[in-house]
Amino acid sequence: MKNGEAVITDDAERFKLHDGGALMVVNVTSSDAGDYYVMLSNEEGQQEGIIKLIVNYSPKIQQIPREVFVDRGATAVLVCSADAYPVRDDMVHWEVEEFELPPNQVYHQGTSTLTLPKVDRSLSGTYICNADNGIAPPAKAIVHLFVRCVSASLSIDTQNYHASPLSRSSHRYTSLTTSTRLLHQGMVRVVYLCFARLRVSQ
Repeated sequence: MKNGEAVITDDAERFKLHDGGALMVVNVTSSDAGDYYVMLSNEEGQQEGIIKLIVNYSPKIQQIPREVFVDRGATAVLVCSADAYPVRDDMVHWEVEEFELPPNQVYHQGTSTLTLPKVDRSLSGTYICNADNGIAPPAKAIVHLFVRCVSASLSIDTQNYHASPLSRSSHRYTSLTTSTRLLHQGMVRVVYLCFARLRVSQ
């Protein structure tokens, strides 16, 4: 029996009882871990015993968002958890391709929390969650962090457009993305995600 349920049944092909009472488990999975109860009996009486089966398995990262959007100046918190055995506090960690991360990671029971206070556009990028408990293969997941900001205003001349700073007065905020926009026969391509004021001149 395992956890109070019989494992030797007619359709339990993965569990085979051999002569002498040995139990063989075929194609072991993490769900097979647990306490197995064995009952021995003869004409002298009966006795029970417990055998604990521990299954080691490689990490599997739990579901995390592919994209995270944070306003400039706010705090970004990236959390990554992995299911694995054995579990080490530091088996999950964050890294980023574009720059070296500050030492702001907290590890606890297979979870790594990365806190980035007062973010700016320089922290936008591709963040990688790695999980490795020493059982192959390791796992990883990618999260794209986008920092939304009010960084510049664009003055668009349809013949010869250029970017220039504008005052904070009565200009409407416009969300700009990496898409291409057509403005009075002029073409503008914005290569980062940001919020800007937009003024068009002819």
